[in-house]
Amino acid sequence: MNKKQFLIFKNRPAIVCIFFIILLTISLAIYIILYIDCKKKVSVGDITRTQSIYDSGFNLTSCEQITEEDVYQLCLKIRDKNPEQFDALLLTNKFHGHTGMANIYGAVMALYAKQLLNGKNYSITVVSEAGDIPPKSCFNDGVQAAINATYGRALIQSVPNVSRYAATFLYLDKWVRIEVKEDIAGSIDKRLSDLVKKHNMNLDDDYYKEVRELSLKEWETISNQKPEDIFTVTGASWMK
Repeated sequence: MNKKQFLIFKNRPAIVCIFFIILLTISLAIYIILYIDCKKKVSVGDITRTQSIYDSGFNLTSCEQITEEDVYQLCLKIRDKNPEQFDALLLTNKFHGHTGMANIYGAVMALYAKQLLNGKNYSITVVSEAGDIPPKSCFNDGVQAAINATYGRALIQSVPNVSRYAATFLYLDKWVRIEVKEDIAGSIDKRLSDLVKKHNMNLDDDYYKEVRELSLKEWETISNQKPEDIFTVTGASWMK
């Protein structure tokens, strides 16, 4: 073994150590680059933060914030048509605990009433006729979430001994009563009743999975309709 070979052999541990340090450094650099790139892909851009008395700080700014694949795909398809409606229904589903047809119609009706009354969230009083028996009473959660007319704020009450997709909304000196059209209401009840029968009254995960699929389709359908196609105004303070 010559002198050069001897020195290489003698310093082999140091050379191996340096090699692994270089390899580790390169690996770390690649990881950082990929991590930054990944963050860029899910970034929703610069958010202008404001301050209000009411908002929670969880307002949706982009479909990229949505974590559920089916809702994300729906967001991409329909949110641009009516962001307020989409965001209200998203909040409704979170508040209620699952996506359901009754709460969807409650939320959309509440937004329609808000429009007719030129009202404001947190300020509209509601008298609901949906009762207190699910699934029809789920309508009430949609109303509450969409316009912040919650039981805790004493802005919603239920009419006893009735069960229909209808409500009266009051704002300042104006009021309006709205019903889901009879054929649509009948269709909602029938489809939900058929699902309950299909699952032999067992409201398990399989049942709620089908309810979710049915409701997301209904959500998309509603997004392409005018309120006048869905609801009937049966009375209002400005009607004679």
